[in-house]
Amino acid sequence: MLETVCIAISGTFIGSIFSIIIAFLGSRNISGSITSGIIQMFILAIRTMPAVIYGLIFIRVTGPGAFAGVLTLGVLSIGMCTKLYINSLDSFDLSTANAVKSMGTSKFAVTMHCVFPEVKNKFFASAIYRFDVNIREASILGLVSAGGIGTQLIFSMNGYLWSYAGAYVLGLVVLVLIIDKLNSLIV
Repeated sequence: MLETVCIAISGTFIGSIFSIIIAFLGSRNISGSITSGIIQMFILAIRTMPAVIYGLIFIRVTGPGAFAGVLTLGVLSIGMCTKLYINSLDSFDLSTANAVKSMGTSKFAVTMHCVFPEVKNKFFASAIYRFDVNIREASILGLVSAGGIGTQLIFSMNGYLWSYAGAYVLGLVVLVLIIDKLNSLIV
C-alpha cells in the first residue's frame, strides 16, 4: 500500500513540475501560436495512449518494479497537467500583464510576477486532482508488474487467495477515501 502511494506521489510530482514549464511554452497567451501548436500536438500524442501501454513500455525499458510505475505516472501526469495548465494560462486576463510589460519589464519578469501568481492555485488544484487519479492508476499498473498494490492483488487472485485479494481491494478503497477527504480539505 505504501509503495502505491509513493509511486503516485513521485509520478505526480515529476509530472506536475515538468508540466509547468511545458504549459508556459504551450500557452497561446505566452508563447505564440506556432510554439503553442507544436507543444499542444505533443501533449495530445502523450494523452492518446492508455496507462497500461506506457506501463508495458517502461517495464520493457527499466524492468518490472516501482520505477516503471513512477515513469508511467510521470508521463501521464505531464499529459493531463499540461493540458489543464495551458487551459488556465489561456483563460488568464492579460490586461495586468500587458500594463506591466508596457513599462519595459522583461517577458520573464512579467510571467513570474504577474501571470504565475494568478494561476498557481489552479495549477495546484490540477496537480492534486492528478494525484487522486494517479492513486487509482498506480494500483492498475501493478497488474502489469509496475509495482504497487496491484502486483499483490494479481498474485493473490492468481493463487486463489480471495481473502487476501478482498483485503487488498478494501485497503485500496479506504486509501482512495482518505485521499479524497484530504483533497477536499486542501483544495
